[in-house]
Amino acid sequence: VELEIPRRLRKAVIAYDAAQQAALLAAARELGPFYELLVLLGIDGGLRRGEIVGLQWSDINFSQGYLVVRHNIVRGKLDLPKGRTEDEVSLTSRLVAALKAFRHDDGPFVLTNKRGGHFSEQDPEAWMVKITRLANLPWHGTHVLRKTCGSRIADGGGGVAAVAAHLRHKDLQTASRYIDRHGASSRAINALET
Repeated sequence: VELEIPRRLRKAVIAYDAAQQAALLAAARELGPFYELLVLLGIDGGLRRGEIVGLQWSDINFSQGYLVVRHNIVRGKLDLPKGRTEDEVSLTSRLVAALKAFRHDDGPFVLTNKRGGHFSEQDPEAWMVKITRLANLPWHGTHVLRKTCGSRIADGGGGVAAVAAHLRHKDLQTASRYIDRHGASSRAINALET
């Protein structure tokens, strides 16, 4: 018996473009620093929603400009990040500024609930729904923030390795989804022509 397994179709990465990112950030700022920080941790930091709510102040090194992803909230409990390894993520200047402006001593978590603990990994969905409605943007889930981060790196010429490093992908194949195939091909031809 011969079986032919169909190849898996690769879906295009859905990410917010520059105008949509500006609208998203404007809406988040209107809602307050909490929401702005949520958006920036996604579109600049590339963190997953469980990593955003699991982020602790002790994970951030302001003097060196990076954070270490050490925690992930999974099913409401503190756990290790996906991949079970700790990874450093460099911080943009606007993310550093947002973190410093938001800094508080209410508990170990950056985004602290009323009891001084962490939120659930489901909470960012409600926050993002609120932001996208105010920004009048289409709803693409919470992972769109991370996808937007990867797309921004790729569109800025960062390449597959830069996307993989910042988003902490263990496999370059996963990171390659963020590279615009047509644009990459054009850049390759330009490089070959010189």
